[in-house]
Amino acid sequence: MIFLYKILAYCHENNLSEAAFEKGAGLSKGQINSWKNGSKPRISSLEKAAIFMGISLTELLDEEDGGFEPYDPTVSIPLSGTSEYIRVLADDIPENASCFALIMPDDSMLPEFGKGDLVIAQSCSSASTGDVVTVHIPGENMICRKIIYTDEGLILQPYNQLYDAEYYYSADIDILPIFVTGRVIKLIRSYNK
Repeated sequence: MIFLYKILAYCHENNLSEAAFEKGAGLSKGQINSWKNGSKPRISSLEKAAIFMGISLTELLDEEDGGFEPYDPTVSIPLSGTSEYIRVLADDIPENASCFALIMPDDSMLPEFGKGDLVIAQSCSSASTGDVVTVHIPGENMICRKIIYTDEGLILQPYNQLYDAEYYYSADIDILPIFVTGRVIKLIRSYNK
């Protein structure tokens, strides 16, 4: 989607927010974000963007850089459980935050997150009741659950009712140990399941 990189480069070079670009080009609010999330553009929308940028539609779609400074709107973050890194849009990561990605190993968080979906988590060691977190439990892969604190300990609640909630008493948390590794901040849906 070279057109998207060119639009983002144009915004960067001209100190424009995506919203300002959309307004100036006559695009729908949130259009650029929908393209970032994989939505296919309409030719009419691309024509509006090209006109606003002062280039032809052909130049917008051409693989050549068209005179724009290379702009990479992505950053690398580690993929949990591997030595690999993946590239995600920098806009999905809070500035100066330490983040990582987790590929959902199962359907325990349906309908929100499915097996194979990528969740981005901001590294942290604690969370608030109701947060969706990544949790390390010895002997298991890292899991993603809604965390609920109680007077006796904590509950790791899946959204999918086919999975059981996991209850841990305060003493268990320290002995095992069970600890929060991150708070989920973004979902990147996998359509290749």
